[in-house]
Amino acid sequence: MGIQHTPYVDRIPTVSFMPATHLYFVDGVRVPSVTQIISRALALQHSRYSPSASARGTEVHEAIRCIESNDRAATRMINTTSVGFVAAWMRFRQEQRWQTLGCEEVVYHPRYAGRLDLRGLLDGVEAIADLKTGHPAEWHGLQLAGYANAFWRQTVDGRCVSYHGKTFKRINLYLHCNGSYRVVREWRGLSYDDRVWDERWERILNRQHASSRSVES
Repeated sequence: MGIQHTPYVDRIPTVSFMPATHLYFVDGVRVPSVTQIISRALALQHSRYSPSASARGTEVHEAIRCIESNDRAATRMINTTSVGFVAAWMRFRQEQRWQTLGCEEVVYHPRYAGRLDLRGLLDGVEAIADLKTGHPAEWHGLQLAGYANAFWRQTVDGRCVSYHGKTFKRINLYLHCNGSYRVVREWRGLSYDDRVWDERWERILNRQHASSRSVES
């Protein structure tokens, strides 16, 4: 099941991402990331994720990026702890007929931004995929809704996207160290995730803007 939207695009702003600090800027103005909004809205405690788990996720993401970008030199340097997860990715790609169109692309809404893990064709239909190496959580669906909203709303890496009536899928892909995987296409339903995301991000950012104005005054 996909989602259909007709985005309004009047111009292409300048969007930049600073990997070292994980900061996003739209037309020179700093905007929060999708993950930051989720953290504030749900009061997530990222400290519950061990450094080793975070490092594992980063290694697996980088390994898959190298594979899908045809970076053969980097691919040969894949850490042994990532091998099972990478095998799971390769199995998913073959069984689900996935074809990658883009990796780590920046997407933005006028008031927030983020990066898609992967964009591609899933059984012939365009899709965005968010990779996970940990356990499933319901907020993952909201996070994906944020990426999807930014994706269809504006651009992919500065290129104007026209999704007039076009359908695309979105999935959370859980990779396991034993080479297996799990695809989650919906949590409580796409309409639920979209509605909750719209409510949460606007409330968070409006409250933040009001706080900033009160400090300035």
